[in-house]
Amino acid sequence: MSVKVKVFAGLRDLMPRELEVDGAGGASVSALLDRLCARYPGLREQIFDGAGAIKPYVNVLKNGRNVAFLEDLMTVLEDGDIVAIFPPVAGG
Repeated sequence: MSVKVKVFAGLRDLMPRELEVDGAGGASVSALLDRLCARYPGLREQIFDGAGAIKPYVNVLKNGRNVAFLEDLMTVLEDGDIVAIFPPVAGG
């Protein structure tokens, strides 16, 4: 069972733009993000605040829906889900 992860903007400097994570189906968003943060140095500081919550300006989507409106970090992932992570983007 796998989940596809897509990252955007500055996160592409830390990890691949798109990857399949095997064994993530049935896990929570929290478990997936912990796994990614352990694999890619610097990622944790970009996604989480000091208390371990997703930073308010970082959007994590499960199949196009922001997990903040689902079960947040406890949102359960299913085989074939797509998780997208959008950090803040500046410029103009």
